[in-house]
Amino acid sequence: MQKRNLAIINLSDPEKPKLDFLSKKSFLDDLKDFTHKDRVWIVVEKYYTKRSLKQNNLLHLYLSEIAKETGMQLEQIKEALKKKFLTVPLTTKDGDIMADKETGEVMERVRGTSELTVTEFMDFTDNVRVWAMDFLGIHLPLPEEQVKLKFQNRE
Repeated sequence: MQKRNLAIINLSDPEKPKLDFLSKKSFLDDLKDFTHKDRVWIVVEKYYTKRSLKQNNLLHLYLSEIAKETGMQLEQIKEALKKKFLTVPLTTKDGDIMADKETGEVMERVRGTSELTVTEFMDFTDNVRVWAMDFLGIHLPLPEEQVKLKFQNRE
């Protein structure tokens, strides 16, 4: 069974937290998959707003401009920049960092952009923008900047 969000805990009154089901029917249907002998995990995590469509569009605009200037495929650039800026250590469910038992090398994974919070996505986009300027000499304007772009490799 895949992990799903089924409810939100409303803590507006910390003395009386309220469980608001996103779909009580889905929750009850999921419980039918278990027997009285099964152990079930209920995980409480802090809610974070995921990246916005505007943020995603801005990132893809930046990646498109980098692709046009370099001649590389947008997906290649995206994967390379995710690897550069979104690589994190693998951890156990208890939060311990995982390492290869023989070499001691820390095991890593690359986070997907859909996992990022609004703030994390903003940081990633800023890193892409600064990287493009520092390593490629490409100025990618901030959304509020009004500039006419001139690129070297365009006819």
